[in-house]
Amino acid sequence: MRLRVVLYVAAASALVTPFLTAWSPWVAVVTFAPMLGVVLLLSPALGGTRRHVLILRVSGALGCGCAAVGLGLALAGHAVGALASVADLASLIWNVLAPRAQRDDNRFQRATVKYGILALVLPVVLTMAGTTTSWRSPVSWPWSGWPVPPTS
Repeated sequence: MRLRVVLYVAAASALVTPFLTAWSPWVAVVTFAPMLGVVLLLSPALGGTRRHVLILRVSGALGCGCAAVGLGLALAGHAVGALASVADLASLIWNVLAPRAQRDDNRFQRATVKYGILALVLPVVLTMAGTTTSWRSPVSWPWSGWPVPPTS
């Protein structure tokens, strides 16, 4: 039951984020806390062995944590540097392993796995197509331009 609630909260957070008009440290909490909850609660449900659960938890927590710290640094006007690459790589590992684990688990429907794959592929396709700015709010994302620090 807790996992279901955390998934709904994370989905609501993801729906609200594109419409934000300003970034603050509280936005980081609202954005990354639900995802960290998803990582911690979903990993045991997906991992068949302790090793798989550990890999899912570490990669997911590292991705969320590094992204949150990077967002805080970017908002404060500091260089993010390699932290962005660590967050990206860890998040990529999580986003590849989670649908794979769901596919191997009979409790998850095929549509769930397809949505997971779509969530992994769609941002890349939209970025390549150059349409990502058409649906976003007019505020630029604080981490755009990583690893270059924002100018003041």
